[in-house]
Amino acid sequence: MFHLIRPLNHITLNRFIMLTGQRMHHQQQCVKKSKLPAKLQRLQKLFQEKNDLPVFLKGGAKDKMLYYSTLGLAGMGLLYNIVFLAGYIID
Repeated sequence: MFHLIRPLNHITLNRFIMLTGQRMHHQQQCVKKSKLPAKLQRLQKLFQEKNDLPVFLKGGAKDKMLYYSTLGLAGMGLLYNIVFLAGYIID
């Protein structure tokens, strides 16, 4: 168990240099900073702006249509269940 938790020695560091081709001076240097794709940046900007809309409606007309159709179907299902249960109570 303890042989897995050992400090980095020169053999481990040399192996790291051979595998990656770079020296590790600080841990932050090992993390590569990548540029986000343009579409992802545009979507982040769209969803992070303050416009008092809930996040599930910020996508535009498609989100509104999906939200209201889901709300309508859930309402119709609730009404159907009430009518179904009322049929058992009344009979």
